[in-house]
Amino acid sequence: YTDKSLTLSAGETLILYTDGYTEAFAPDRRMFGVEGLCEVLGGARTPLPLRECAEETAAAVARFTGGELQDDQTLFLLRRR
Repeated sequence: YTDKSLTLSAGETLILYTDGYTEAFAPDRRMFGVEGLCEVLGGARTPLPLRECAEETAAAVARFTGGELQDDQTLFLLRRR
């Protein structure tokens, strides 16, 4: 592991997630992937409240997998005011 320093500007959001999101599989074995995660989190023109972002992300993965939880899913969102 390496240490990194990051400064968020006002309105920017830091997103940390476990592979339970990106490695979620649909019934046809397609993987949700980083692309799917970015699509969900980056789809809104104006930033959604963080709780809504987290809820929508979890709902999108559940729809994609047919509701089957395949791995732990942790999503951490931090937005600078």
